[in-house]
Amino acid sequence: MHRLNENRLREIAAEHPEVDPKWLHSESIDADAGGVALLSGDGYAPARYFYEMVAASLEGIVAPPMPEGLDLRPVSRDQYRTIWDASAEAFRDHWGENEWTEGEWSRFEVEPQHADPRFWRVGWDDDQVAGAVVTTVPAEENERHGRSRVYVSMVSVRRQWRRRGLARALLASSLVGARDAGFTSASLGVDADSPTGATDLYRSLGFEPQRTFTSWRKPL
Repeated sequence: MHRLNENRLREIAAEHPEVDPKWLHSESIDADAGGVALLSGDGYAPARYFYEMVAASLEGIVAPPMPEGLDLRPVSRDQYRTIWDASAEAFRDHWGENEWTEGEWSRFEVEPQHADPRFWRVGWDDDQVAGAVVTTVPAEENERHGRSRVYVSMVSVRRQWRRRGLARALLASSLVGARDAGFTSASLGVDADSPTGATDLYRSLGFEPQRTFTSWRKPL
């Protein structure tokens, strides 16, 4: 099945613009020995590593004040596109990112977990989004595992507002809000070599790696 998929991807890529290099890309959970063996055996090489991090408790988290000149405001649905566009800009610095598309926006807008923005936190500089934290409730997973957990799906700060403590202020405020609503833990995913130092920030708020993932690449 893997090789059939590869062949189909080559057919699709043949109609794409000529760029160099072109890659086949996949991801695996490192604990899945079969997946690792399949990819390495078919000529893929590790390209990047990622963590799933979990804060087993939200107790003791204190939200610092917002950086000077930035405001924290309640999130409304009419702001979603502005928040999404600002996050798309911020994520351009991340490894492997492509330009976010209108199709991705359409999916983001209607995904059920985004219907409730009560744990989102957005820092505003006048009418510009400086940074955003999108925290959602994975209701089905919580029910399946018998837990009360939130999922931090996105943490982004645009370049000119970095290194001012904004990500910490937004994320801590989001986690405090979740704790006050009765949630007891949180999870997120992160690039182990994040250029913005995200892993250190998350550790300082009680997150620890629970699972590791590898991104694999193979020249097309």
